[in-house]
Amino acid sequence: VLDYVDLVGVADKAIKDDRIDTKDFESYTTETIITKCCQQLGITTANRSIYNQSESLLNNLNLRDRQKIADALDLNESSNTLS
Repeated sequence: VLDYVDLVGVADKAIKDDRIDTKDFESYTTETIITKCCQQLGITTANRSIYNQSESLLNNLNLRDRQKIADALDLNESSNTLS
């Protein structure tokens, strides 16, 4: 997902994040899913439009992706050093 205005894409990406409890999400609208995900990740939702929430959520998810890749690379480098 490259653009936070793609609310469906952001919501779908958020649902796949292992930090998100998706219980009952099948009955929520896309906007509600984004808000619930923001709340679970500690992202401010009060007085913020759905697009502001989506932008913050997408930034958080992308940072998490980058960190997971960096951790995997570090682990791979460590295992190569040991062998």
